[in-house]
Amino acid sequence: MYYFSPIAIFFAFSLSLQGQSTIRLQNPSFEDKIKCCDPPTGWYNCGPSDESPTDIQPGMFKVTLPAFDGDTYLSMVVRDNSTVEAIGQRLPEPLRIGSQYRLRVQLARSDIFLSLSRITGDEANYSTPVMLRVWGGGNSSCDQKELLGQTPLITATRWLDYELVLEPQEADYTYLILEAYYSTKTPKELHYNGNLLVDNLSLQHLED
Repeated sequence: MYYFSPIAIFFAFSLSLQGQSTIRLQNPSFEDKIKCCDPPTGWYNCGPSDESPTDIQPGMFKVTLPAFDGDTYLSMVVRDNSTVEAIGQRLPEPLRIGSQYRLRVQLARSDIFLSLSRITGDEANYSTPVMLRVWGGGNSSCDQKELLGQTPLITATRWLDYELVLEPQEADYTYLILEAYYSTKTPKELHYNGNLLVDNLSLQHLED
C-alpha cells in the first residue's frame, strides 16, 4: 500500500497526528564529487552490470539545474534498450511489515541530457519523463523484493517536493532501493530514453 503526492498536503496533515522517528540514511542528499557513471558515497549501483551506473550532478551530459540541498545531487536514466539505473543501501534499521514510513524527496527532470542511444549509437536527448520507484530489498543492496511506492511521471524541470507512504506487506526489509522507471503505460518495445534528478531524501518511521 502506498501513496504519492507532490507537496502532499492531505497526508502531511493526517500523518502529523502520528509520532515519527527519523531513519538516518547514508548521504541522503547525494553529496560527492561531480562525476559520470559512479554511485554517490554511501550507495551501491543496482543497475545492469553491462551498463554505466548513475551520475553525480550538475555538470554531466549538459545538465545544469543547481542542487536543491548542498552542492550535488543524483541523476538516473532509463534507456531505449529497456535498461534502467538504480541505487541501494543498507538501512540502519529494517522496514517492518505492517509499519508505515514516510519518504520525502525532491525530484526534477532535465530538459537536456545528452548521451548515446543504446539502440542506434547516435547522440540522443534523454529528456522523456520517468518515475521514481522505491523497493524494499531483502538479502543484498540490490535485491528487489517488494515495490513499496512510486511517483507519477516527473515532468517539471524545477525541484518539487514528493512524499510517499511506504508500508511493507510481505516481509521486513533491510535495504532501500531507488529506481528510475518508464511510464507503466509504455510497452517494452517502445521503451525510451529519459532522466530523473533526485535530491534531499529523508525517511521517517510513523508511529501510532
